[in-house]
Amino acid sequence: MSVAFHNLLRGGMFLLAWLKSRLHEPNNAGSEQDRRAALDSVAQWTNVIIGLSTGSVMLSATFLGRLYQGEAFWILVSSWGLFGLSIFSGVLVMGQRIAQLAESDLRVRGGPLEYLALLQWGSFVAAVVLFLIFALQNVPAGPEGCSGTLSGGQ
Repeated sequence: MSVAFHNLLRGGMFLLAWLKSRLHEPNNAGSEQDRRAALDSVAQWTNVIIGLSTGSVMLSATFLGRLYQGEAFWILVSSWGLFGLSIFSGVLVMGQRIAQLAESDLRVRGGPLEYLALLQWGSFVAAVVLFLIFALQNVPAGPEGCSGTLSGGQ
């Protein structure tokens, strides 16, 4: 077995042990009112991220002809995929929140709601980073005939 594989296996075992200890931590020790406020906050942030993800995909698809200059199209498609994952996981977060409210099982941390929210947030941030990389690789030096001044050289 190679040293790299052994180190990867050791890292994986450490990650599993950390996750197992994390699942057994006491969470949600606040009052019911505090947990409801936390769930409302989760819902608000989820809606914001869903809106930003949807808007990013729609605007970048609308202005694709102006954005794309022949460089790294796969990065744009990857960012769209991550935005889509963010939207989908956001819908799952909202469903999990509704289920918790219906069952009066208000657990913001340590359950599926927390992990789905982290997935939504992480995929959104990764999508934004990829989109910025795509945009930077496709920024032209300047429009043709541009003199470099805001007034157009007049």
